[in-house]
Amino acid sequence: MGASYIYSGGTVTVESLADGGSGVARHQGKVVFIPDAVPGDVVFFSVVEDRKSFIKGKLEELLTPSPHRTDPFCPHAETCGGCQWQHVAYPKQLVAKQRIVADALERIAGVKGADVPPAVPSPAVRGWRALLEVQCEAGARGVRVGFYAQKSRRIVEVGECPVALPPLSHRLVGAGGALSALKFRGRGELRLLAGEGDRVAAALTLPGDFIPGEKAARAVMRRLDVSGLVIANRSGSRIFGDPQVVYPGSNGFPGGAMSFRADGFVQANPGVNKQLIDALLSHELPGKQVLELFSGGGNFTLPLAARGAHVTAVERDAALAAAAAQVLHRAGFEESRVFSADAVEYLADLGKAGERFDAVVLDPPRTGAPEAARLISALGIREVFYVSCAPATLARDVGILTENGYRLVSALPFDMFPHTFHVETLARLVRDG
Repeated sequence: MGASYIYSGGTVTVESLADGGSGVARHQGKVVFIPDAVPGDVVFFSVVEDRKSFIKGKLEELLTPSPHRTDPFCPHAETCGGCQWQHVAYPKQLVAKQRIVADALERIAGVKGADVPPAVPSPAVRGWRALLEVQCEAGARGVRVGFYAQKSRRIVEVGECPVALPPLSHRLVGAGGALSALKFRGRGELRLLAGEGDRVAAALTLPGDFIPGEKAARAVMRRLDVSGLVIANRSGSRIFGDPQVVYPGSNGFPGGAMSFRADGFVQANPGVNKQLIDALLSHELPGKQVLELFSGGGNFTLPLAARGAHVTAVERDAALAAAAAQVLHRAGFEESRVFSADAVEYLADLGKAGERFDAVVLDPPRTGAPEAARLISALGIREVFYVSCAPATLARDVGILTENGYRLVSALPFDMFPHTFHVETLARLVRDG
């Protein structure tokens, strides 16, 4: 176990940025992780935790600022946990994300010299976020709305959020007052999803078994100015109005516009999502049998089908699967289909049925899909396109695939989340022979 007390460390020059957001330096043969530090900074640090192979430090004094250090544009940047890198110049953020992906693949997957191109930048670095997830806490003095503080569950109240699309940012201003009509107690989460035009939908998760009545819910909708509201608790959910919106910019996607509900999975950055879809479609998939796992509401399903791929999409959430199937039906892509099923169970059944696919596309949650990777290997599908928002679990699963006959061709990072350490990656693997 590392030491829990704090003692003086020393002076170091910060070399890079790590997954998790900290600056990385070296001191007396150990790696030092220092939050709020920027590559090129010369800092004096103290030791918060001393482990066998690394040190967790605290920036005590900035001796020489890095040329890559910049002033945050949000007044809450130093306390809010939403953006960790607003003090880092954007080009340096992209360099860091490329390195984070490459390092994870080498360290965890054992793939040395992987083809990791420069990270694809976001078309917008402010006003890019189409989905906001904010915490709300109801007490005797009303409802506080904001984001968790860095490495804490303390809520930082904010007004407008400069990384959100304007329709979302504007609705944050009165969110606390709007939610006070529900008269709940405890903590919940509010999701705001922006659609085309000024249309916004909302989803609210409340503590306990409390679900308000129609009158109170409609009052919240009016004050938030949203088209619909999904209210859920541990027992179930109830829908008020229409909580579905047309995803921003999706009118330009192959196959037409896509609609999503406020309580379902949605990529937060429409501009980068379009770039990610375009990168996937650049591969030779038309006419091929494509298995899509963790398909959600059809983010990749519709564009793949529109380009001529015969898609079998698998999504465990029945509501999301039904929405994707409806979109396919409306677009007339009868060669593609959607199943509501667990991905691992579906893959296991495929092995028994002997059904064959040319390629598999998977976009699992942050925890990854190790068992799916093992079953994909057993099925012998020639080409794998793995979309991930977590370099560590991506690298773990790439390791499983490479141990079972696959070769990593490329891993292309996308800056889906500017000013954070998070990075989206499209990895392509092939089975030779």
